[in-house]
Amino acid sequence: MSEKKEIVFEDGLYSSIKFLEHCTNEELAPLVKILTDSSTSKLDSKDEYKEHYPNHQKYVHEIIDDYEKFGGNTFANMWRGYGVGYSEILEDVCKQMKVNMPDGASLNTMELSLVTKMTEEAIEKMTPEELEEFAKGINPKATDFSKQAVLIIARVAIKQAGFTAYKLLTKLIYIIGTKILGKTVPFVVYQTSTKWLGAFAGPVGLALTTAWTLFDIAGPAFRVTIPSTIYIASLRQAKLYEASHNKCPKCETSNETNAKFCAECGTTLV
Repeated sequence: MSEKKEIVFEDGLYSSIKFLEHCTNEELAPLVKILTDSSTSKLDSKDEYKEHYPNHQKYVHEIIDDYEKFGGNTFANMWRGYGVGYSEILEDVCKQMKVNMPDGASLNTMELSLVTKMTEEAIEKMTPEELEEFAKGINPKATDFSKQAVLIIARVAIKQAGFTAYKLLTKLIYIIGTKILGKTVPFVVYQTSTKWLGAFAGPVGLALTTAWTLFDIAGPAFRVTIPSTIYIASLRQAKLYEASHNKCPKCETSNETNAKFCAECGTTLV
């Protein structure tokens, strides 16, 4: 617990994409796969990659460098030969994905707006049964299960950045990772989601496939930056939440680090 508190994931204090330095090999694996699946990636030719793969933590700086260079190739000034920062790539991806967000949005706002966009895309693809299950999982008192009503419920949940938003984020991470690697990703924390998120998984998969297929015609850089940025944004937001919450040992509900009792089951928290 003390180690987690030492890590600051705030904008400006802990420079955005460098949070990857504190991620596990399992969490880094999907990102590495996205990058190295591209024929223009230089990552798998690096000595550090050859020496340490699949211990991705050993060459995380090379991972970041490769990602930022792909981001640089999505901009008009490709000739400069070096990458651009994560926030610039994120903003560019949000624009390409037609994400609704204010001008000059902060890093957190852009990330949550991108996650909201993917959730909205998934909701658009849900059946009436999935919409009801999904809505009740977020708000048990929900009675209106139209797409518009469920969209509002999801947007509010993500904006509040509470436990429900965290579960959506971790499920999105799990789905992206599984889709990319083609096998179950061993993220135990990401799989301990309640049944209602089953209504989220299939439609998210369809939404991701649609998004990535659309950008297949936009060139190799976007085929890398779109999925990798969605993944990084979701992962960073989940880490932000984890850094400020403790999991209840009994019911696994997340509580703020200064909470003495679990808000869900009342268990005493150490």
